[in-house]
Amino acid sequence: MIVEVVPALTFQYQAPTTSTGIHWTERPLERMFGLWSYLIQDPVLSKYISLTLAASLLLNIFLLNVAKQSRQAPATSSTAQISSSSSAPSTTTVTTVVATTTKIAAPAPAQAQTHRLPIITSTSPAKFPPTHIQKVESLPEPKAIVESDLIKGGEWALVRPLEECLVLVKSPGGAAGVTDEELVMLVNSNKLPSYALEKTLGDSTRAVKIRRALISRATHTKTLETSLLPMHHYDYSRVIGQCCENVIGYMPLPVGVAGPFNIDGQVLYLPMATTEGCLVASTSRGCKAINAGGGATTVLLAD
Repeated sequence: MIVEVVPALTFQYQAPTTSTGIHWTERPLERMFGLWSYLIQDPVLSKYISLTLAASLLLNIFLLNVAKQSRQAPATSSTAQISSSSSAPSTTTVTTVVATTTKIAAPAPAQAQTHRLPIITSTSPAKFPPTHIQKVESLPEPKAIVESDLIKGGEWALVRPLEECLVLVKSPGGAAGVTDEELVMLVNSNKLPSYALEKTLGDSTRAVKIRRALISRATHTKTLETSLLPMHHYDYSRVIGQCCENVIGYMPLPVGVAGPFNIDGQVLYLPMATTEGCLVASTSRGCKAINAGGGATTVLLAD
């Protein structure tokens, strides 16, 4: 029997090498909580940690108090300045209001009579007696003019103040005593909505006439007020609130107007002959949304 002796083989286990950075980035939260748990369990380190937290809390309270006192210091100085300035002698200025009556522009307008009260300015101390202002009688109130024409019998119609016209319109039956020009002024001042003219006036034909004047004066052509579009002798009660809004006349179909619509930098109105309910109102809301975004711009692709 032949026995062959083979030299022994030596095996050595080598652990994998990993860097400390990779070891912490794998599970950072677990490693951090594990280290914190180890430090808390140590009887010496736990005492140092508690003392450090207490010192940090006291330092934060001290810094907050210092910041609060620094904010109160400027407020105290400003209060002292205000009290010192208030002790100075005050000056009194009396300004009177000028009562005027405005007339509608005319080719040769007559000068409106105005009464002015004297303007008194007093810079003397309060020990002097006050100055008496001479009483001036106010202007007589103009009579209500029902006719909408600017001229009747060679006299110019007066436009009353906005507040007075608004009170008349809101009073029962008072809209009949307001002129068409005064109604146009109320609508332009956003005191009276144009879509509610029929309900406010109780006269659909007059409401259509005023609406035509409003739109005509807001456009470049200014032709709708004198347009040949029929307006009279029509029963608007059949369409108002049922199949058309903002009526400005009639054809075989009622004609409403939508807009204003900003297109290519120009403000335009869109006449629409329709019997479809809420179509004009929906188009007006769409125009308002487009205007809020800067308007519409047209592009010619082919000719």
